Amino acid sequence: MISVADALLFLVPALYAAAAAVSILLFVRPESGARRLARPLLFAAVVAHGVEIALRAAVARRCPLGTLAETTGLTAFALAGTYTVLSLRSGRRPTGVLIVPLSCALVLAYVLTRREAGAVNPALASPWFSLHAASAVLAVAALAVSFVHGVFYLLLYREIKAHRFGLLFRRLPPLAVLSRMTNIAAVSGFSFLTVTLAAGTAWGLRSGHAGAMLRDPMFLLSAGAWLLYAAGLAVRYLAGFRGRYTVLLSVFAFSLLILSMTAVFLLFPALHVYR
Repeated sequence: MISVADALLFLVPALYAAAAAVSILLFVRPESGARRLARPLLFAAVVAHGVEIALRAAVARRCPLGTLAETTGLTAFALAGTYTVLSLRSGRRPTGVLIVPLSCALVLAYVLTRREAGAVNPALASPWFSLHAASAVLAVAALAVSFVHGVFYLLLYREIKAHRFGLLFRRLPPLAVLSRMTNIAAVSGFSFLTVTLAAGTAWGLRSGHAGAMLRDPMFLLSAGAWLLYAAGLAVRYLAGFRGRYTVLLSVFAFSLLILSMTAVFLLFPALHVYR
């Protein structure tokens, strides 16, 4: 007999695919009648996906981040969930043309590569590890959403400055809205990144891996990214700078973080693994 979680494995990708198709259609044809379906479809996909993740976690009795497939699925959920909340501020010009299809692709990858829960690494049962890993995924997702909206801002800014009022000008929200969306996502990502570092440090101290963590490039890169985002938010809120410069810093910080982490994974795949 098919369980609720198994049934959701068919429903969730279908909802994401429909939401992705609508988001692309709205970018190509913004006056399409499908506009009224965009947010309900994405909301339904996120809710169904959240239920599926919760059911899997309850069965496995651990944070659903024990495999690459589980991490991929949770990343898709975090991306779509962050954008769903943020899209409430985009007005009548949605900006999910990149984020929603990416979430759909990640969900499909999760469904095609997932396996039933096997033996549990004792580290995964730690509440501190669960909080650390989950908040790390949420941080990357929120910062990725901030990055995408920052890039949209910079492209639109360049188009307006050059007095070219083409496709981006007609499809994207105003610069002020994009700047606000970039900042809100960056603040959310920064908050989750703070929790990631704090929970990871607590887990390292409790498990006896504190020394290894201080030598771990991944931990150091995350701390460096935290400092960059802290500087950007301080410039915005304390110094009063707004607009292009804070957006540039956000885009630069995320780009540096992803490139550095990719390099670490490729060159030192055994690092950031504690037993």
